[in-house]
Amino acid sequence: MCAVNERNYFDTPSIQSVAEKLRLSANALHEVLDKFHTHYRKKSETKSGKTRTYHCPFPVLRDIQKRINKYILKAIPLPSSMHGYVAKRSILTNATVHLGKKNIANVDIKSFFPSIHYQRVQRIFRQIGFNEGETLVLTRLTTADCCVPHGFPTSPRLANLVLINADKRLRDLFGQQKINHTFYSDDITISGNKNLRQLLQPIRTIFRQEGFRIHRKESSPQKPYFKRQKITGLLVNNKRLNLPREDIRSLEAIIHNCLVKGPSSQIAEFEAHFGPPKRELSTVQKFKERVLGKLNNVRRVNCDQYKKLKKDFDRIDWN
Repeated sequence: MCAVNERNYFDTPSIQSVAEKLRLSANALHEVLDKFHTHYRKKSETKSGKTRTYHCPFPVLRDIQKRINKYILKAIPLPSSMHGYVAKRSILTNATVHLGKKNIANVDIKSFFPSIHYQRVQRIFRQIGFNEGETLVLTRLTTADCCVPHGFPTSPRLANLVLINADKRLRDLFGQQKINHTFYSDDITISGNKNLRQLLQPIRTIFRQEGFRIHRKESSPQKPYFKRQKITGLLVNNKRLNLPREDIRSLEAIIHNCLVKGPSSQIAEFEAHFGPPKRELSTVQKFKERVLGKLNNVRRVNCDQYKKLKKDFDRIDWN
């Protein structure tokens, strides 16, 4: 059993102090801490044969976690190499770093969020400057089942913070070599015009020493630049980003069929190609938002293609 789960660990002065920082009443925090497990629900989803468990906080806990992000975690600067869940950064900024590089390697962390034990989270809050009691309160509010869970608003930011030391060690490893690296959550990309194969074992060692396991099948160099190279779903071979042709064609066909057959007829087709929504139900409104999100990705990499697709999108009867 996690020590952080014990109610008697949370002393009143610490709760009061954290409540003040979060601009909440101490009573509100007391109520959540006393019955923490009643303030979220678990749900499991299977995708591509893999099952992932989400911890979905109810409104009161979600509000508290958003306040932890706003008033505490977002004040901590992140390295420029981190692009996942960071304002004004995205899969596009992540992929742009690696444009036109001859060699690209991907390293994927296995069971990333669940591997971040609550003791790592405690260290983060201590390093920020919180005392022991405050640290225990904040750790309880941001962890479940002894780890950082999928679904809590604080989890992505905490995950980035846990990787800061690995980022420093990668910079030291690469030294003066012209090698770039980026993080997009558990997806790490390394690129350069030199052979990267000899660096893979030292990279694996760094992550193992940092407490993470690497998917060996995915930690290998991609083909040289004259072959198709993909990073977080974007092609980076040329001097500009592009989406895979099959994604464009699929999106084009789905939008066309929405016009002819209606949006509800295309939800299954969209999810078969692009995957189901992470937590929300598959409603027509959610489908519309996801199609628009894909269109926005097209806009960023191919404006002419976007204008054509958006013109058809605007003609769809979403009612």
